Amino acid sequence: MNRPTPGGTWISLGSSPDAVAHLEYARRKWRNARIITGNRGFQIANNPDVYMVFDKTACDYWRDDAYRLRREFGTWLITLFAGQETVRINRGVHDFNEFLTIRPNDWGMTGLWITYYAAKMMRADRIVLCGHQGYPAAGVGYFDGSPTPNQHHVKTIAVLGPRYHCLAVDSPDCEFVALGPLQWELDEGMPNMKQELPA
Repeated sequence: MNRPTPGGTWISLGSSPDAVAHLEYARRKWRNARIITGNRGFQIANNPDVYMVFDKTACDYWRDDAYRLRREFGTWLITLFAGQETVRINRGVHDFNEFLTIRPNDWGMTGLWITYYAAKMMRADRIVLCGHQGYPAAGVGYFDGSPTPNQHHVKTIAVLGPRYHCLAVDSPDCEFVALGPLQWELDEGMPNMKQELPA
């Protein structure tokens, strides 16, 4: 099994309520794009090129699904490295394909990590942020109808916008396209980041 080839267009698939419709739009518009997702994202992109679970909770929920994705589709599996014993005993993912040791501060959201991976490890030419609208203050927070977790709207405001801004600044050769209405503020001054409302 080989690591995906760098470059090209990547769809970074999050889990916002509009993720299903926006993924259909993104697949039509960018037909050759590869998909990276994490956690429950495999439920709508059932054969992603790269799949990430990054902490113990996510590994407990979706570890078996991750291994199935690799067996059936050759999906490249990634997680954060947290010491050999933690990865082997606590998470049970010691034979994933890749363990990330780079840890930008305060990036504790899966959508940020998968976008970071596409930009920095895959050296994407374009990243389509699909299902990355962020968490609303109340109500449905995920495409499967699950509610917004406590404090996640606060993290949306305080973390998502600023971190996407930093990633765009640090990746000037990559175009970022954020699909849909956003719960976070997009910096209009970023020449390589734009918002697009799917038709």
